[in-house]
Amino acid sequence: VMDSTLRRSSAASGRTAQDANVLYDDIPKPPEEVDFDAVIQLMTSPHTAELHDRHAYALKKICRQCAHGFLLSQLEPLTALLQLVVERFYAGATVFGPALCEVASVASKPMVSRKTSDMLQFGECQPAYISAIVAAMGAALPPQDEPPDDPEARKERDAVAARNEKIRIAIAHMLASWARFGLVEETFETFPDQPLIQAIADNGTPNLRVLQQSTAMEELAAAFRVEDSVDVMVVMLGAIRDMSLYRPLSRQITNCGLLSNLVHVMRLHVHGSDVLLVTAEVLWNVLELDWQGAASALGALDILENFRYFLEVVLHKGYRFKDKIFRNDLLVLVLYMSKWEGNRPGFASSGLLQILLRYGVSASQRDQMSQLMQTGVEEHMTGKGIAITNSQEDMEFRVLIWHVASQCCGDPECAAVIAECQFAGSLLSCLDIADSASELRQWSGEQRKKMQLEALSALFHLVQHCPDEILSNSGVGVLLRLAQATTDSTLRKKVLTVLHVTVGMGEKFVKEMVESGAISIALDLFKDAEASMVCRQLCASILGSLCSGFPAHQDEFRKRGGIEALRSQVVYAPDQTTENHLFFTLAVIDAVWHTVIGNKKSESRFLDVDGLFALMDVLEVAPELLRSQMLSALADLCENRKAARMFLQWNSPKTMKGGVKVLLEFWDAEQARNGCTNEDGVLASPTHPLNPPKQPESQDPAETRTMRFTSKTMGATARSGVSSKKQEETVPSEDPVDVRAKIYAVLAKVGFDGHEALTIADRQHLELMKLYPDCKQLEVWVNVRDSLQQQGIKPLGQDSKWMEDMIVEQQTRTEWIAALQEQLAVERQAEDLASLNRFYDDIRTRAAKETGMMERANKGGTAGKRPGHSEIDTLKLHGVDGRQSGFTGVLSR
Repeated sequence: VMDSTLRRSSAASGRTAQDANVLYDDIPKPPEEVDFDAVIQLMTSPHTAELHDRHAYALKKICRQCAHGFLLSQLEPLTALLQLVVERFYAGATVFGPALCEVASVASKPMVSRKTSDMLQFGECQPAYISAIVAAMGAALPPQDEPPDDPEARKERDAVAARNEKIRIAIAHMLASWARFGLVEETFETFPDQPLIQAIADNGTPNLRVLQQSTAMEELAAAFRVEDSVDVMVVMLGAIRDMSLYRPLSRQITNCGLLSNLVHVMRLHVHGSDVLLVTAEVLWNVLELDWQGAASALGALDILENFRYFLEVVLHKGYRFKDKIFRNDLLVLVLYMSKWEGNRPGFASSGLLQILLRYGVSASQRDQMSQLMQTGVEEHMTGKGIAITNSQEDMEFRVLIWHVASQCCGDPECAAVIAECQFAGSLLSCLDIADSASELRQWSGEQRKKMQLEALSALFHLVQHCPDEILSNSGVGVLLRLAQATTDSTLRKKVLTVLHVTVGMGEKFVKEMVESGAISIALDLFKDAEASMVCRQLCASILGSLCSGFPAHQDEFRKRGGIEALRSQVVYAPDQTTENHLFFTLAVIDAVWHTVIGNKKSESRFLDVDGLFALMDVLEVAPELLRSQMLSALADLCENRKAARMFLQWNSPKTMKGGVKVLLEFWDAEQARNGCTNEDGVLASPTHPLNPPKQPESQDPAETRTMRFTSKTMGATARSGVSSKKQEETVPSEDPVDVRAKIYAVLAKVGFDGHEALTIADRQHLELMKLYPDCKQLEVWVNVRDSLQQQGIKPLGQDSKWMEDMIVEQQTRTEWIAALQEQLAVERQAEDLASLNRFYDDIRTRAAKETGMMERANKGGTAGKRPGHSEIDTLKLHGVDGRQSGFTGVLSR
């Protein structure tokens, strides 16, 4: 009966919404206008105020006249009339009950417009109109008192209950029709690639927005809270389900406290009903659209215990396909709830996590934890329950359990439960290629791959929060064997990601991985040219972490040919691949930094295979992010004297520049970005030689007006949701890295003197670079002094004098640098002037030679010309008439 009632009510609501347009098209003409003032006068006049039968008849007559929908233009008087009717109904005039049912039936149909502008003019009256109708539900609640013993009184009570039930069903049908109307893709405008459900959640339909502005949700929640009729509850759930698709209405559902009532309804019908699926769908919608509020509301211990009870019942008695669907829906709700950090302790204390892990582990672990599950479980639930097969629903059930456990493992109580249930060992058994468990043999190849990917996703969290469980179950060896054996790139990437997290969990994990052969396995995968670049990048990062700070591991890496493998990959050629070559090169440089640099033998081997030359080749063309990393590694490598000598020997194969020249170009770019020098290359501020304070730029009034107009236009464009490409390009992503300290660290080991082929600008930069530490100290002292002054702190006399002496001492050096740069600037101006004079002298010399040649040609006449040709004929070939132009063949200066 319950299932058929739900289908019948849903079908009725669907027909009302879908056939509304058909009914509207069948109307030959709009309904006649109703004289609402006369009806209101009839109800308020002192002579007819008590004639409730006539009032109800008048209301029914209005419903018959407007059988196809009320007029929009008469919403305001209609709302006033309905408010008066509901007020009388509250006062005990039960004769209005049938009339209210007819009003709700007509109100479930679309409003009728006589003019195109009716919706714009009278649409704002719709929320009050809906609120007036749903207010009648408060006066039609089911009786809360005990049924009397007197048969007549009991019969009268049942009649009132039946009448009120019809009113609630009619109003709930109306709300369901309003909520469902427009939830069709053909009648809803969506953006490209936007799902319909997302568009409804963000924008809603016109009807959903009207319901959100009315008191419909408050009245419906109050009635649903005390509802005892299954028929009415089914219709109400249909209305709530459709309203929960709109985010503001979902928040209202949470704020009204309706979620706990929905959970109570699920408990009452947990033994099998479609009510369960509808209720779970409502909870799912609310958790998805109002996750923060709904998750915190559902985190109470009694609600979590209810969810545990639901799972116990469905896992022991849910044999039907429908039961498995409900079970998985419950797990989705639990997953949403587990994402709220405050709910996680309740998962352990309520026993919910234990129930889940019993079915989330393998069969062997399930038998071992059977004694644990006896605590807190009802007597009739202590059996093994329904077996979990390899069907699609059961596989999804396992995955959901793993996701919930991985979300909860960050809580200490949940971590203890996970360790006690041997959840990590169960996950590793799915990944062990040597495991021949019967449960795994039942899975197909595609199923096993999917479950392995999900197990790795769960292990990614377990490694960070329950690391000892991974070690105790030999998880490192299992992961390494899988990474070595698998040929699937997706699975290998997932395994390497987990190993990359594992190697950062401490020294004992590093030693365990090295003892399990991690260096050999990762190096073989790194050398594999057919492997994806992402996998090789992860291998390089793992190798760097394994060798960082462990000389013995660095020696093993060198003996296995790792240095030659790294040297072959020290290149930057993003045009030769479609993958992200930048991050791969970053990982390779990081591996060089941790596996080679700092170990004398490894450095010698790396230099013998021209590793430094390869680093310089990449450094010249590297982008800014990679450049900063490479300069850090290069600065440490140049601690080796042989590396410093090879740095001076390097010349670019593309531009033939030396290493010092390349670094000076980087320095010049940093100086220009920070505005440290003027046009002549001289320091702009002796007190802030490296980071001068930014000066606000002055603007004329015309430019200011233009900028104001532009900002207004851009603001309007941004508000309309349109952004230009130029605006997106001007937004800075992050502050650039200052690499001047790294450049100084390299040149301090190489040496500042004895470099040839340096321009005067390079020499200016080099003079400042020599005193980089002193300039940095000066800026720090100045910043400290200014900060103390801004805070109103007055240091002691000796401290103040010492600070000023240090500032004066360092500032003297910067002034000396500025003077030297000024001299070099004058020298450069002299060289430029001399070069310009040489250029003009060369032009004059060439002009004199050409003039002498032409004079000699004129003196010789036409002796050198070919027979039959004259000067005039030659000029005519070029379109010039020599006689008219007066050309004589001689150029005058």
